[in-house]
Amino acid sequence: VLQVSSTAPGVLVLQRAFLPIYRARVDGQPRPIVAANIHRLGIETPAGEHQVEVWVDRRPWWISLVVSLLALVSLIVLARRR
Repeated sequence: VLQVSSTAPGVLVLQRAFLPIYRARVDGQPRPIVAANIHRLGIETPAGEHQVEVWVDRRPWWISLVVSLLALVSLIVLARRR
């Protein structure tokens, strides 16, 4: 969570690699993540004082974990049939 203040609209640039797993909110409203300086994480912010929240969305990790477990169970079932 960051408190930002600016006199004009701009982009908050964070020293993180631009990855689609990041999510952001400005004053509680979802905002898109943009690529800043080609490879950094950017969040467009309006002028004034704002609270910016940035977090990692863990849903893709959980989905891949469930798919991997289902694949493992399927392989075990297929191996036991032989």
